[in-house]
Amino acid sequence: MTAMARVLLVDDERLARDEVRRHLGRHAGIEIVGEATDGAAAVESIVLLAPDIVFLDIEMPELDGFEVLQAVPDDERPVVVFVTAYDEFALRAFEARAVDYLLKPFDEERFDAALARALVHVHGRAAALGELLTDVARAGHRPTRIAARAGRRFHLLDVADIERLEASRNYVLVHTAGGEYLTRTTLTSLAERLDPGEFLRIHRSHVVRIESVAALDRASSGDLDVRLRDGTTLPVARSKRSQVLERFQAL
Repeated sequence: MTAMARVLLVDDERLARDEVRRHLGRHAGIEIVGEATDGAAAVESIVLLAPDIVFLDIEMPELDGFEVLQAVPDDERPVVVFVTAYDEFALRAFEARAVDYLLKPFDEERFDAALARALVHVHGRAAALGELLTDVARAGHRPTRIAARAGRRFHLLDVADIERLEASRNYVLVHTAGGEYLTRTTLTSLAERLDPGEFLRIHRSHVVRIESVAALDRASSGDLDVRLRDGTTLPVARSKRSQVLERFQAL
């Protein structure tokens, strides 16, 4: 039996959300898990609800559709169908790896084609192609912002402001000069998305911005610590010592 496909509707217009909901109601195997009316709420809903498919408007308050996708970590990103009244965003939509681009108003036949294409991706028939596209995108694109939470509020943090990252169970604690934030991903996944020329993994639990490092401290036992400009001291894993020493000797 095919699993239910979990769907999130994102549009600042209620009638537009209702229209997509009506079309989805004609199909079995679909579960609508939530709705969002602006970009910030969309990011939070994607992270918290983990939908398989998002029908995503482009022009919205807070963040537009492209900024929503930029804010969601790659390993948490759903299949995306853009739904918009504007045709000028089509090229950007496919560059953002959306599976389809629905131009309002659309009829049942056009909607069904978009849904079918999305379900193909969800149910894995295009898994190999999807993995290839993800690998290519990761290699060619470094995020300039990431989404993270402080309390119940989501923020878009500039990567340039990140001083260090710290593993915290199923989350990553993002340290900036302005405060600390949580993002729901793994340290390995997030570190792979960042520029290795700017960030260095020194331990299974720590990644540091190279420019934030003030000194390397070696203990009499031979252990190595990294001391940051704000006074924070972090341990260097034994398996990382040679890499860390070589990296800073090259500066």
